[in-house]
Amino acid sequence: MGASLEAAWGADDNETTLHLSGEAVARLALVRLCEQLQGQPDGLERLAALCEQHGIETALACWT
Repeated sequence: MGASLEAAWGADDNETTLHLSGEAVARLALVRLCEQLQGQPDGLERLAALCEQHGIETALACWT
């Protein structure tokens, strides 16, 4: 059915699903976050503020 093989069922679009596991979603989020913060002199502070804004518990340690 449809006007052509590309337009099956009379439509010229399709519906595609991409499944990601929970672990993959976490890794993807971390990769995206790293890309956004990379090279930022205040990257740590921005990450801490983002966590605080969304109620994500953090622990900060500094060794000198």
